[in-house]
Amino acid sequence: MPLPLLRLTGSPYEQGRQHGRDLKDRIDHNLAIYFDRFARDSGLSRTEALERGDRYAEAVARQNPDSAAGMRGIADARGSIRALLQR
Repeated sequence: MPLPLLRLTGSPYEQGRQHGRDLKDRIDHNLAIYFDRFARDSGLSRTEALERGDRYAEAVARQNPDSAAGMRGIADARGSIRALLQR
């Protein structure tokens, strides 16, 4: 499967929203793969993975606010990532 090429404009947050909107199906698929892999390879529940993800996001926000803004934009474009992941 070839990687998509996106042409994103605006602030890091706006670029994240475009990314989340344009690659919705791929993001959903990737999340499902990661949650399955976390559970299978390390016994990590979705709840624990989400808690660890929150800590990681806090570290990213401290070290690189633009990356954190882009990640927030992707999450916001997807709706509630937590709701999506807890299906």
